Amino acid sequence: MTSSPMHYLLLVLLAPLLLGQCSTNKVIVHSPVQIGFYNVENLFDTLDDPLRDDDDFTPEGKQHWTADRYQRKLEHMADVITGMEMPDIMGFAEVENRLVLQDLVEMGSLRTQDYQIAHFDSPDHRGIDVALIYKSQRFHVVEGRPIHVDIQDLLVPGYTTRDILYCQLQATDGRILHVFVVHWPSRRDGPEVSLARRMQAARQLQAAIDEVRTQHPEGSLVILGDFNDEPTDQTLREVLRAGSRDESDMALFNAFWEFDRSDLGSYYYRGDWNMLDQAILSRNFLSEKADWQYTRSDIFKQNFMLYQDQKYGPLPNRTYGGTRYFGGYSDHLPVRIFIH
Repeated sequence: MTSSPMHYLLLVLLAPLLLGQCSTNKVIVHSPVQIGFYNVENLFDTLDDPLRDDDDFTPEGKQHWTADRYQRKLEHMADVITGMEMPDIMGFAEVENRLVLQDLVEMGSLRTQDYQIAHFDSPDHRGIDVALIYKSQRFHVVEGRPIHVDIQDLLVPGYTTRDILYCQLQATDGRILHVFVVHWPSRRDGPEVSLARRMQAARQLQAAIDEVRTQHPEGSLVILGDFNDEPTDQTLREVLRAGSRDESDMALFNAFWEFDRSDLGSYYYRGDWNMLDQAILSRNFLSEKADWQYTRSDIFKQNFMLYQDQKYGPLPNRTYGGTRYFGGYSDHLPVRIFIH
């Protein structure tokens, strides 16, 4: 059967409409984005900062923190980040200043990634801060600022802790991520005292989240950090209202909820793995209609970062145990999530 001139005319007229319909049904596939977090265990330079209590981490200090030890630490951190296949965004805890981050991103293959730094000095008395690095070919910072965490403590008047880092990051395709990086007060000084500090930190983080949500109701939020609490603890479940991905009544979901339920963790203490390092996300990451979708999460744990304990098996190979130098990586393992 041959086509008449009228058939050709109809095809010509309908072609734009048919192509338009196909284009509206086109599925946009975004490349994966890896977001990591790592408590790097005291990444200090060797210089004495007169405004901070960093004397221990100097060549003359009790840790005997020499240039060789500092260089080895940087090499180890670079090995971990390289092993993670260069996260697009990476949060840190326990970095002393911007200088150590600049030294880190210049190490080995990290230099080829053109990592940029988001960091602000915080009032922590030891001078350890949180920070963020990101690949400039994939993201840029629209807004970055520290959020002060004010802890009222009767036991230690004038107690200070790390600020929260907030960054609004825009991907090259225009999509926005709102990223918080935190390092809550430690568990020292007893559970009652330390919990009160973390509860205050959690409430102030929640206030910062509420502020961002007021300005960006549909925003995609990622909270990275060493919370010094586990997913089921009061600070996370009751204050932040972060639960499992199946708990639709919770405001946020914890990407490491199931790891904790499986007795896995990022930090080992007295015979138990603790899931202290986590990534908590807004629930819109679970919607196919949102700008970003959550894919998966894991704890990055490789043999080169571990040592074999005779009783407990492979554990994080840390840099120090007290003042004893082991020359390892960190007492924490890094965690990461994948989104697209």
